[in-house]
Amino acid sequence: MIENREARLQTLLLALTLGLATAAFIIAKTGRDALFFQGSGGLLQLPLVYINIGVASLPLALIFVKAMKTWGARPARVGVLLLAAVIMAAMAPFLEPGDNTLLLAVFIFIPAIFGLLFASLWLLADDIFENTDKREAARAFSRIGAGTLAGGMMGGLISKGLAPYLDPKWLIFMGAVVILGVISLVMHVHNVLTTPTLCNTEDTG
Repeated sequence: MIENREARLQTLLLALTLGLATAAFIIAKTGRDALFFQGSGGLLQLPLVYINIGVASLPLALIFVKAMKTWGARPARVGVLLLAAVIMAAMAPFLEPGDNTLLLAVFIFIPAIFGLLFASLWLLADDIFENTDKREAARAFSRIGAGTLAGGMMGGLISKGLAPYLDPKWLIFMGAVVILGVISLVMHVHNVLTTPTLCNTEDTG
């Protein structure tokens, strides 16, 4: 009974975490796209931009793996979330539409860093349910996936509702603020994992 309650809590927390992360991505991406495609050369730059996104993803992933080995999973996971929030929040007020270097860097940075964020959060889910019964794990992952989809829809609705009233760059800033909520949830998930109750149930299982 305790195990079921703890499993439900873990699933709920992970669904909220990934849902909120997806909402942050959609909100920030909406602002990014609105700014980028206001410029006359935005569409023409897309092939090179997507190549650069792929190129940027590799060193970010290597840095994250190195950070996990050096400091552990929790500090590395929180660190990459904090890095994303700080850079997006710091750059957002200075972004201008059109063809400029800063906007191009942000256009590349957002999908590259969020790809890493999502990978790290799904790895957290995999770690939590690694020793769980396969059917229970499948149900948990389906609920987490549903939470992710719900977060994406919520992010889209928020972006659509705010777009007429906000400059697109403030959507990027808002995405950074939402990431701070993701950080608090991630820390809570790690705290739940290290509670005595969970340790005892794992030992008796």
